[in-house]
Amino acid sequence: TEVHMLDLGLVHEKVNADENVQIKDSLKVVSAREQGVIYKVDHMESANHLVFLTNAWGKKEFTLCAAPVDTPERANWYEMESFKYDPGKYLLGAYCFKDYLVLSGREGGLSRLWILHTAVKDGKVDVAKAQRVEFEEEAYEVNFSARNKVFDASSFRVIYSSMVTPDSTLMVESSTGESKVIKVEEVPGYDPSKYATLRLEAEARDGTKVPMSVVFKKDDDFVEGKDIKAQFVSKPRPTYLYGYGSYGACMEPSFGMSRLPLLDRGMAYVIAHIRGGSELGRGWYETEGKYLAKLN
Repeated sequence: TEVHMLDLGLVHEKVNADENVQIKDSLKVVSAREQGVIYKVDHMESANHLVFLTNAWGKKEFTLCAAPVDTPERANWYEMESFKYDPGKYLLGAYCFKDYLVLSGREGGLSRLWILHTAVKDGKVDVAKAQRVEFEEEAYEVNFSARNKVFDASSFRVIYSSMVTPDSTLMVESSTGESKVIKVEEVPGYDPSKYATLRLEAEARDGTKVPMSVVFKKDDDFVEGKDIKAQFVSKPRPTYLYGYGSYGACMEPSFGMSRLPLLDRGMAYVIAHIRGGSELGRGWYETEGKYLAKLN
């Protein structure tokens, strides 16, 4: 990766002074391209730092770093001590707001969001408080929305979906992590209360636990409030099992109308998140999902 940045404040000053501005002359390389090194960057204005997600130093699931805006080269990158590299977290995006930072990624086979409040000590940025955004359903997909345009907002927008819940726009409060539904995609004639979703694991032939996302229609004897898994496995039912694992592509447990005719006829629909995808991080694809190592 090689990213360039532009000081819009300086460009604006030159424009106001009627100076001739050549954008290409104002671009600055953040960090020069290196073989095998990927980085993503955003600007933390309050600390005058850049925030990075990178696979440098062999951190294949990506680690959170920072560097001063004036010296953004890789030699000046440092990991945030209170949010160090965790191979169980696959970090995908970092989004800076005025008073906090949102990370998107994967953990435990699901898409995740974390809210980080930072502080500056001895000239370095560190995480003062970290909170993962939680949701009620066991299996779901959540993504940071591209419609977050207000830099000083105290809440941010996400797109949420599950095998029961149609695409929904939620507002998440940065101070508490609590979410509020503001819009749900309309599906004519669909009643989500008649269906249930859960998360299971299957043991592959080499002993590896493979996550599976399940959706089914509730039986007449289904009891609300009781353990969903226990009620699901208490009786046999016809099952449609789907799995795809290649190229690091994730098969998300999101909503699909085409499954409803099967569910309404008593079938369960199961997605097996087999190796070859990136549901459990890059290692689920690069280490365990290629060639002779792929034992699903």
